[in-house]
Amino acid sequence: MDLVTTTIEQNLHKTIDELIIKHKDNNYVYGRLVNYIENLLPVALDNAVELNKQREARRNMLSANKDEFTARFLQKNYYYYSPSTELFLHYDGLHFVIRDEDDIYHQVLSMISSEKCLSDWRNKVNKNIIKRIKERSPLKAIPESETIQFVINTLCPTIFKTRNHVKYFLAIVGECLLKKKPLDVIDTSSNAIINANDLLSPIFQDIIYIFPPALKELIREIGNQCYTFFGVPNIFTNIKFKYYEHNYNNCRLISIDQKKIEIPPMLTKHMLDFLCVAAHYHVRYGSADNFLHRCNDTRIVDHALFLSKNNQESIVNKFIEKSLTPSLNAVINTKNMLFIWKKFLDERNIPNIIFYETLKTILKKKLNYDETSDCFTGITSIHLPIVTLFMRFWEETIVLTNHDTDTMHADITDTCELEIDEICVLFKHWSNNLKSINEGLVIELIQHFYPDMVIENNKYILHVNCKLWDKYAEVVNSLNLFKIQYNDTNMDTNMDDIDVYAFYCTQPSKNKYNLLVSKRYYEKTATDTILNEIDLAFT
Repeated sequence: MDLVTTTIEQNLHKTIDELIIKHKDNNYVYGRLVNYIENLLPVALDNAVELNKQREARRNMLSANKDEFTARFLQKNYYYYSPSTELFLHYDGLHFVIRDEDDIYHQVLSMISSEKCLSDWRNKVNKNIIKRIKERSPLKAIPESETIQFVINTLCPTIFKTRNHVKYFLAIVGECLLKKKPLDVIDTSSNAIINANDLLSPIFQDIIYIFPPALKELIREIGNQCYTFFGVPNIFTNIKFKYYEHNYNNCRLISIDQKKIEIPPMLTKHMLDFLCVAAHYHVRYGSADNFLHRCNDTRIVDHALFLSKNNQESIVNKFIEKSLTPSLNAVINTKNMLFIWKKFLDERNIPNIIFYETLKTILKKKLNYDETSDCFTGITSIHLPIVTLFMRFWEETIVLTNHDTDTMHADITDTCELEIDEICVLFKHWSNNLKSINEGLVIELIQHFYPDMVIENNKYILHVNCKLWDKYAEVVNSLNLFKIQYNDTNMDTNMDDIDVYAFYCTQPSKNKYNLLVSKRYYEKTATDTILNEIDLAFT
């Protein structure tokens, strides 16, 4: 018997003794005291014991029903909570959506009302369910197959060319997302619980993912949405869009074919799905490297691990082997060599991972080099003929449209432009149909050898003319011909109702290349011509 119980008993005995002493001279009160103690108190205590048993049994039953109801409710309704942003989320088996807390209360109360067994405890049940929901992170949810396929199909083939590329991307994003807030994850291969902190080794944290610049906007959008939903900022500190003296061992690559992408609207709309699937992929594989170890697509694995499996020397050796050919009297100047190097990297979807001065130093050790001419001698490349030929074409036919150098139309520089496909056609005719060139290569050549050129939307080269084809004169002649024919017909038709560009397109080609100027160029040139005529009229 403990001290507290002993003290209570002593107090009870003391109270009864005091009552007996107090009322022993009053027969009526003393008789009532005896009756209370001997007859009424035992019955009242027995009734209290029985009532307490009933209440306890009811309480236990309600508590059990509450726990069963809560478990059943949460099993049927996939609700989650983000404490950073105080958002309740609902997963309907396909998409994650934001839900209001009042909606959850209403659903719980409706379910309780229909079952009637917990009506007296409806507030306790509500609070218990909300408390349980607030303990559930959507990043711990296991998405259904339909959700995973929806996310993969949204990204493939619109951005990534294969489904495995998407999975690798998801594993990377999940790794970046969950490393900020470690949580217990399940190793699906063994069903063992492992702590996410065990995954965050120094090597894991130092992994650098080098992404193509075309993915920059997508990564920014994912980061913004992640902060919106989970309050986690700057999750992509391990993702870079350029190589800068990173340790090759810790570098991983991912590739896409496009130079520019548009973020799929469905991805923006259902970013919660994407983030939760990405988190699931990290939970499933433990890390993006673990995904690579299990991936059967050797092209993805070899590309991703290209830097970690090579060094500068071995990469330059591959470049010499694949892109250069010995030739006794051939030479390659440094600028051309750098272009060939860029082609070598682009063909393999590899960023520039060696600074040019370092590359040149390594090449000078492996190839013959003439300091005076700044050329590598006794070597050529399959890319060199087309490069040399295009540079000759450019130097001989292309005119910069500024007032100092343009002898064709120095006063209309705003309208001077060439489209990339027009340059391809002109180059082919200039070379007497001996060589064709694709638009991508034209852009690469101009960006490398003529970096000051303005390229708009990867389609228009601005402020240039070509001596082979006077686009401006062709538009002006078309306008003059249209005026003659319009005046001669003596029609009452409103000029605004006539499509002048359509008139131009119906006329026989005035150039030997069968080229037509675009509607954009035609209308811009026509507008400038009319304005010039108005200025002259008032001069």
